Amino acid sequence: MVRRKSAFFLIFSAVVIEYCIASSPDFNPYEELGVSRTATTKEIKTAYKQLAKEWHPDKNRDEGAAEKFMKIQAAYEVLSDDQRRQDYDNYGFTDQNENRPQGHRQPFGGFHQSFFNDFNFNFNFKSNQAGSEARHRLDINRYHSQVLPNSHRKPYLIFVTADWCFTCMQVEPRWLEVVKDLEPLGVGISVVNSDYERRLIGELGISRVPAILALLKGRLYRFQNLNNINARSMKTFLQNLFPSGLVTMINDHNYEQFLNGWKDNKPRSLLFSKKSEPSLLYLNVALENNVRVSFGFVSLSSPDTQKLREKYDINTYDPTLLIFREDTEHYAYRLEASGMQTGAVRDAVRGHYFLTLPRLSSQAVFEQLCSISSMTNKKFCVVLITRDTSSHDEARAILREFIEENSYSSNKVRFSYIFESTQSAFVNALTKGQNILDGSKLQIAVIWRKKSTRIAYDWLEDGWSGNWEDADTNKALLKKYLDQVIKGKVLLPKESDIQDLNDEEYRIITEIVNRITGYFSTFMQYFTSAHWEETILFVAMLAIYLLPILLIFGGAFSLTKERNAPERAHRNIQRVRRDIQETIELCELKPSIYEETVMRDKTNLFVLLLLVDRRNKQRLFESFLSEVMPVIQRFQRIKILPAYLNLEAYYHWYEELQVIEETSTTFGREYSGQVVLINGYRKYYSLFTPQNVHTEGVGQANGGVFGQDCLTGLSTWLDRISDGSLERNNVENWPELNPGAN
Repeated sequence: MVRRKSAFFLIFSAVVIEYCIASSPDFNPYEELGVSRTATTKEIKTAYKQLAKEWHPDKNRDEGAAEKFMKIQAAYEVLSDDQRRQDYDNYGFTDQNENRPQGHRQPFGGFHQSFFNDFNFNFNFKSNQAGSEARHRLDINRYHSQVLPNSHRKPYLIFVTADWCFTCMQVEPRWLEVVKDLEPLGVGISVVNSDYERRLIGELGISRVPAILALLKGRLYRFQNLNNINARSMKTFLQNLFPSGLVTMINDHNYEQFLNGWKDNKPRSLLFSKKSEPSLLYLNVALENNVRVSFGFVSLSSPDTQKLREKYDINTYDPTLLIFREDTEHYAYRLEASGMQTGAVRDAVRGHYFLTLPRLSSQAVFEQLCSISSMTNKKFCVVLITRDTSSHDEARAILREFIEENSYSSNKVRFSYIFESTQSAFVNALTKGQNILDGSKLQIAVIWRKKSTRIAYDWLEDGWSGNWEDADTNKALLKKYLDQVIKGKVLLPKESDIQDLNDEEYRIITEIVNRITGYFSTFMQYFTSAHWEETILFVAMLAIYLLPILLIFGGAFSLTKERNAPERAHRNIQRVRRDIQETIELCELKPSIYEETVMRDKTNLFVLLLLVDRRNKQRLFESFLSEVMPVIQRFQRIKILPAYLNLEAYYHWYEELQVIEETSTTFGREYSGQVVLINGYRKYYSLFTPQNVHTEGVGQANGGVFGQDCLTGLSTWLDRISDGSLERNNVENWPELNPGAN
């Protein structure tokens, strides 16, 4: 009996997991099986058998093998079923039942059907679900779990209808024609029945039906003219909602600047068309893939595009798609009008997500280029360590030429480079804190990713010189070494734990600007529509009801105002104090800030530096700020800059400052929690050592775990700044602050 229950539980768990995988908006069955959208049934079955054999949990003990096996199974279930595969290709859905509403029945449905049908009353009083397409029906759960998140990758049209709605029945045939034209272009379609989805209707802000809404990047826009519902008006409506900078308009004057912008780590997609503006299909593909590819549009009807047409031999009558990598003179891919379909355009862009030599600029890029592989089918990642400087362009160009000359399978070897300055933690995990960029040669690491945070690797023995005189020798040595590694004749002896890469592509200012622009667009769209009449009426009625209440409470408030003045003044003082505390922020001490505030300081500034490691960072921050805030408030005439230093990247700086001869073997964790008060102008520093450290299973030499109030006594120690009684350690020259530098 117990075994039966266990077996049932395992089967149930597997089904639930596969359903969750298939319902994920990021799930792509083609990518999971490593096949193209045009793959035959036989090719899909062959790929499935090979991957299932490799990742079966009984044979593969790697971390994540079970989850990978579930994804492979879910992908095969979708692609082996013709109907489900067609649904995914057309609509992006991976389960034919995932959008079917649950628990909603039409009241008196049986009576309605039998009564009106028997008496031939053709009033069409059926449940108005826009053709009753199950995959289109929207409830509040699916809205939050799928549609709302997916709206950042594609636009949605939402039709709000109701039972017993005559106007809805009049609009429905035109809506179905719109769906037929726009859904193949990548537009998401949803239908809401207001009789059953009251909560969702409230969130959508609908007060009357029928209604048509557009959802894009999490924002709702209402289509106003229901009398003019057709494919053209809907396309125009949607096209006006896309961000203005999503697709760049290209002509003879700016195409070189656009194509040469690949140093942002993105290939370039360029669409040539007779139209004056990008099509809805192209905008949808751009929205979905703009994180990896930059998109441009060339209007062939413009006289300023003749040079472009001649250079790339463009047919002026039919649309043409070109995709470029680093080589701006020769395109990497070309798609003519005959193949210009939704799936083909999307596949073309997705198949060219990366440059010939891409940069590891984020964890997402690392996951795709350096994916986890098993012992029986190893995949290798070749990484060139460089700096963000033009002096290393030559070294990258030579490696790029090597890639083009040798046709290594992307399923076996992927090439990339990395910036040491922006990905210092990853580089330090490989170099063990040593500075490898000060020599005449750069270094290339060959990596096998065993687990999500564990890699095996080794260095190319003679390095990478980075000059054209030694290019042939370097390329020959790399090819010989790679061939030996791929064939298993040479193993990768070194191993290391890694952490997630920093996201170089994230820009907080860009995000803020996009949000402000979006809110402004929503505001203008609302108040330039018919809503303003309803708004004025609502505000007028609200004022009539609220004015007497405001007058009564206003008089009562004026009588008590003077009586409560002392208490109010006390609260204001407390609020000002809290505001002062909240404005004190910690800055990370990086080389540029260090040079300005310490090495070149002429203002007698005190830098109050907290040394932190990754394990204790948050706890130290809380204790540090609680101790430091009162001191900064008391000594407002003394300029104090609170800052922190990441030991994993810069612990060598502290060892050089303290003249510690024995280098740390734990990336400086034993120094965590110490506070250094630096006066760069007078060239001295003072040191505070914390007391409240719990070892909790790790040796003190390896860096302990800090308890609450771990920096108790720091404020008292800082009070001695004013009387000059702190012990000073004089320095002749401040050590350089370089990641991993000795």
